[in-house]
Amino acid sequence: PVKDALTVNVGDVMQIWSNDRYPAALHRVQANPSRERYSIPFFFSPQYDAIIAPLPAGQQPRYRPFRWGEFRADRIKGDYVDLGEEAQVDRYRRTEA
Repeated sequence: PVKDALTVNVGDVMQIWSNDRYPAALHRVQANPSRERYSIPFFFSPQYDAIIAPLPAGQQPRYRPFRWGEFRADRIKGDYVDLGEEAQVDRYRRTEA
């Protein structure tokens, strides 16, 4: 880490909008008991009926469009109860070359 730095982690929507230019951060923390650590998370999500897809940037889209609510419903199953694998944005990745 960089001393006195502000770290901004982008999430799933930014990864898709940017067509993987800005990948979502893995959410892993290893506490250091010898130093204080301050974390102030802020989460902002689109409306559940919002269509999420890569923004036009002259590249072939790597993700198919989907409703944010569809993704969140699947993610909640992995977040709060053990109903299978945790949903990741890769399930919306296009398979054609």
